[in-house]
Amino acid sequence: MKMTRKLILLAAMTVIGISYTVAQEKKATTTVAENNQAQSMLLNATTDGGGPRDINIGLPSDIASTVVMENGISVTYDPQAQQIHQVWQQDGSFSKVYSMNLYKTAIYNGSIGVSLISESGRGSDEFKGTASFQTNSFGLLRGTAKVGGPLKNGFEYQFSVFLNYDPRTIRSQANRYLDKTQIIRGFLNKKYTNGQIGIQYKFANSDGTKLVTSTPYIYHADGTVSEYNGLSIGTTAYLEKTGMAYPQDIYTGEQLTVDLMKETGSTSHIVDILGDHRFNNDLKLKYTIRLHYAQSGLWNPNLGSVFLSSSQGADTRYVYVDNPDNVYSGYVQRGQMTVSRKYGKVGTFARIELSKREKNHEWVLGFTGNVFDLHDAYCAVYGTLMTVEDNGSYLISQKLVDGVWTNTSSKYGAVNSNSSIYFCDGIDSKTAFYATDKWNITNRLTANISTRLELKLLDGYWAPESCRGKNEAGQNVLLGREKLKKDWFNKSFALNLVWNAFCYGGFTADALYNETGGDLSSYNQSKDPLLKQSRINALSVGVYYNHPKISITSQLNYIKGSNYSFASNFENPADRTENEYKSINYDIQTIGWTTDAIIKPFKGFNLHLLVTLQNPKYKKFDFSVFGQDFKFSDNTVRAVSKVLLELDPSYQFGKFRIWGSARYFSKEYASISNALYFGSRWETFAGIDYKYNKDVSFSINAVNLLNQTGAQGKISGANTITSEQASEYYDQVICGTFIRPFTIEFKTQVRF
Repeated sequence: MKMTRKLILLAAMTVIGISYTVAQEKKATTTVAENNQAQSMLLNATTDGGGPRDINIGLPSDIASTVVMENGISVTYDPQAQQIHQVWQQDGSFSKVYSMNLYKTAIYNGSIGVSLISESGRGSDEFKGTASFQTNSFGLLRGTAKVGGPLKNGFEYQFSVFLNYDPRTIRSQANRYLDKTQIIRGFLNKKYTNGQIGIQYKFANSDGTKLVTSTPYIYHADGTVSEYNGLSIGTTAYLEKTGMAYPQDIYTGEQLTVDLMKETGSTSHIVDILGDHRFNNDLKLKYTIRLHYAQSGLWNPNLGSVFLSSSQGADTRYVYVDNPDNVYSGYVQRGQMTVSRKYGKVGTFARIELSKREKNHEWVLGFTGNVFDLHDAYCAVYGTLMTVEDNGSYLISQKLVDGVWTNTSSKYGAVNSNSSIYFCDGIDSKTAFYATDKWNITNRLTANISTRLELKLLDGYWAPESCRGKNEAGQNVLLGREKLKKDWFNKSFALNLVWNAFCYGGFTADALYNETGGDLSSYNQSKDPLLKQSRINALSVGVYYNHPKISITSQLNYIKGSNYSFASNFENPADRTENEYKSINYDIQTIGWTTDAIIKPFKGFNLHLLVTLQNPKYKKFDFSVFGQDFKFSDNTVRAVSKVLLELDPSYQFGKFRIWGSARYFSKEYASISNALYFGSRWETFAGIDYKYNKDVSFSINAVNLLNQTGAQGKISGANTITSEQASEYYDQVICGTFIRPFTIEFKTQVRF
């Protein structure tokens, strides 16, 4: 598109301009020490300066997700178009990894949630390297290595490789490894008297999916689950065994055969130009400019309800796709396959910051420009039927017509091919200016004041119902497209106050107002998602105390958000073979109290404690479907516990460190209707770290140390089940998500 070419040209000109500016002051190289300690993603990491730690009240993942950023730019602009793990994994090549809380993320990135910030290693003034290897009891193979050192004339380099072959916790016949990811980075950096400038090339290739998260089990009235027919919870390969998909072309209706591992992955080529420069008046310039090109697809076997084959009547039966003469009898898993082969996408991104530290102020002025071009983004969707067993088989449904068994699905078992098609095309852009100021009002009172002004633009095409229909063969296809143009002017304001009221501690207060617009991918369905500007208000007050023996932060939080969009296929509770797609706008409100403490009573021993009490509620969540009215307002948010506890003791002696972690989750509702729930659970972890010397270390860890089995999250196809109908699920086979099974992990790291 013309607009994309212009923006790419503008980005290139900006790079040249910045490069020229800093090149004018190239002199002797200054030494910048590389920080090789990757900070934890956990939000309770101690902040700089001994102030209060950042803690967050939990929000549902469909509202507040984790934004992963590399060198100040999101690693994927739209996770629906390209999943985060396909282009970024914590691979040991970074010089720094840290997190930002809800308030900072809203200003820095314009999104709601927490941010995981990573900064690339740029090289070093002496040759050094690191290599690590990790495996586990399920056959994980993960390795990473990096080397860096000096070149001539102030240049430095770093080269890193990351390889990940992860079978998850199952043994799928479709493929031994369900996540095959390779990431290669090369960084060339030039230091000079007042700063540095560098260029990074990253190649990322990823095959597989992280969306295989369901398993069958028997659900009980008390919210517990048990195994069905010997199918182990968490280790059953609840995935069709051939690894093939059978969609129809969304334009022609042609029958396609797609190898899910080989044809739906992601290949990315990413170039970053980044640097920083210190002017003579101590004004600092920091910048990153990125060109991101990718070919990526999608594979999502979304599973629904489970039913007995005999429950469909004597005139209906099911036979195997690979053996149509063999009639199947037993439980049938209904599902929906969403699949697309790789298609192209390109993005140009930039972040530029000016900052200065003065007597009582430390301010930042920033600009971000993001342009993402989705070219004919699509997914074909069709229904599936599968046997309920380890490494299941596709089934064909048949109806008895005039004494003859007639297929009601394709010969591949596909049902209602292209009854739903995901499609959009065009540019999704976001341009923002932001400003922050850390103002030391007195030696005891500090105010952090921030604002963000953002313009969100969607310019492209979508395919409403009027652009969909049937071709001459009666197949569902796209017949055209319709122009789409939307824009939102989003404003965000944040205030943080820290009052060091007494020795070792004081009080905190935070306030946030944030607005966000929609994404182009929200218009990939046939019905208007009715997107409105989402607004969120958040307030918190707290107290903190930092002593060498005990550090504690406690906060009371309130969050209210409006105009969130929920789009889903709902199953008719009276007839589970019937589905209806619906887009719903709703609000959410939560209040919670969180206390985070780190206790060090004696040398070597560390105890981390975290307690969260929260009550997230749906608001204005009322809609009609299948001719029925559903009122979900004031229901507890699905898959979020009201009580969270975490106990993390560790003890270090000599070359050893022993640690453990126990995390408690109270009851979680497994459906939006709150008719079904999963009982409370503990998740346990433990490990031993051994540091042979300063360059060689080993660790062995256990996940789910007590070998508990259970469920979490949601129950497929249950969102419209009422309390009166809940008993229909008791002691029945259902499909849902699960906690990670017992796993032993081993890791070794070598520095040189």
